[in-house]
Amino acid sequence: MQKILRLIQNTTMYRIVLYSLCLLFVLALALSYFKLISPTPIDLITQCLYIVSVSVLANYILAKAFRVVTNDESVYITALILVLIIPPAPLLQVILLDSWVAILAQASKYILVWRKRHIFNPAAVAVVLTGYGFYFGADWWIGTVSYLIPVMAVMALVIVYKVRRFSMATAFLLSVLFSLIFKTFYLNESILNSGQLFIGALTLSPIFFFLGIMLTEPLTTPASNWGQIVYGILAGILFSDVTTLFGLGLTPELALVVVNFVSLIISPKETSILLLKDIREIGALTYEFIFTSKHLKPWKAGQFAEFTTPSAMSDTRGNRRYFTIASAPNNKELRLGIKMSIPSSEFKKGLMSLNPGQAINMTNIAGDFVLPKDKKKKIGFIAGGIGITPMKAMIDTVTEQNPRDIKLIYCIRSMKDAAYKSEFDEKTWLTKFFVVGEGASIGNILVGALNKEMLLSIVPDASERVWYISGPHGMVETFSKELKEINVKGKDIKTDYFPGF
Repeated sequence: MQKILRLIQNTTMYRIVLYSLCLLFVLALALSYFKLISPTPIDLITQCLYIVSVSVLANYILAKAFRVVTNDESVYITALILVLIIPPAPLLQVILLDSWVAILAQASKYILVWRKRHIFNPAAVAVVLTGYGFYFGADWWIGTVSYLIPVMAVMALVIVYKVRRFSMATAFLLSVLFSLIFKTFYLNESILNSGQLFIGALTLSPIFFFLGIMLTEPLTTPASNWGQIVYGILAGILFSDVTTLFGLGLTPELALVVVNFVSLIISPKETSILLLKDIREIGALTYEFIFTSKHLKPWKAGQFAEFTTPSAMSDTRGNRRYFTIASAPNNKELRLGIKMSIPSSEFKKGLMSLNPGQAINMTNIAGDFVLPKDKKKKIGFIAGGIGITPMKAMIDTVTEQNPRDIKLIYCIRSMKDAAYKSEFDEKTWLTKFFVVGEGASIGNILVGALNKEMLLSIVPDASERVWYISGPHGMVETFSKELKEINVKGKDIKTDYFPGF
């Protein structure tokens, strides 16, 4: 199980979605071959090749016309969604209508935008707009193939786990359930009908495909946890049949377009174009990338964002990555601390090859790994490796304000791996300890493995603090448990996570 979780953690969200869609198509093709579903293999292959080809060509032309950095994976994801929700049709319809939907889906990313960020799920809005003009719609056929329901349920669980949208997914499913209960009461039916309707929603509707593939798209969902809960509740209400009671029968794609618009209102996002200013070494194989921007989107210290590089810098994981912002919010420059591995990925090699003045895009700023509102609250930081970056931003922020009582514990292999050490040393108000795996213990440099005994010896009042843990997943899990064992309350343990971890 740990190997599976590690594989999920080391694969980007976009790549997991793309793999999921490819798997569904291959399985549908197999079912078609054995005549277990109505579309023929030729119908499926023809539609897939045509929609994907038109989508790739349309995106290429639009990207050149609008002169923007694009993400290749999103093109294929949108195309495959259309393949799996639009019913396979005769060749003439494929050529006329399916090509129009494919072009419209790609165009929506460039035209239906707010502050350089697309507002609606491309596949959903394309089907909605085409439906009004041509009486054409999606029947979400893949979501109702009974043989594939278990696969889609697992797929949805994996994607929700990857993007940490547990609250939103739970809110969505409970909202569907309670909407159906309301419907039975409204129609004076037995409560048992609610259960039957909910089971039907799980087994006879595209609910898992809708939840896993469509609802979790980061660019069209709110960044905050409370916003995601509201988003999930509204999506569940609109997705369920309860709206038909009030003359508002909505298709899944129209329901998604509506909640996408609500997301824009409660969580407005935008894309910032960052220009590289400089790259400097801050530790062994660790570099800080310094960017400037004319219109820099604000963030909170400790948050992360999604960064998109030119397609030429892509690798097997695509050309998008999530990184924590290492600079304080009121800084006119945005800084990223990035650890290079040996060998480094093509993506990181591409970053290192950037020249001053070259651009990348930043969007989808998110994360609740931020300073407590109570400025009197004592704080403890435990960082591992490059997990120091959110704490660097928070420490810089505190330095600009009134310094707080902060204890920093930085776990690294050796002192040469200590990123930002010189900057931390300049902050005389900050109490810091470096826990290393080699060398000699001198002053605040401690040799050994951090455990609860060592923690209590250097921070006796550990149970009175709010603790922030950032670093390798295993380290975060281990210290979360050990802090609880020394009577730190669960609500006072904050762990850093972002989808590209």
